[in-house]
Amino acid sequence: MSGIVRLYPGRDFARLANLYKGSVVFDMTGAVCKARVVSANSDEALSAQVSLSAGSSGADWANSKIALIISSAATASITAEGAARIEIMVTQAGVDDHWLIPIDIVKSHVT
Repeated sequence: MSGIVRLYPGRDFARLANLYKGSVVFDMTGAVCKARVVSANSDEALSAQVSLSAGSSGADWANSKIALIISSAATASITAEGAARIEIMVTQAGVDDHWLIPIDIVKSHVT
């Protein structure tokens, strides 16, 4: 992902993201992958946690590419604005790995 990633509360958020361990692509086939929006300092969960699917369009878990999809139902409770992060956790063989993607939460005025 490049540039500023914006999330609009109450709207679906969908992006493809490549995950790396160091600078290496890895096979996450069979892993459990979850995500949620958290505060910029990661102290507070801002959205419900969602499970990500290897079967989502564009995902290629054999090459650590995920379809990061957070539904409007999960983002509807977000009241914060400004800097935040999306925390991604991949559990594989009992080991949890975490990634943080910086985002900007912006209210939408277009309906």
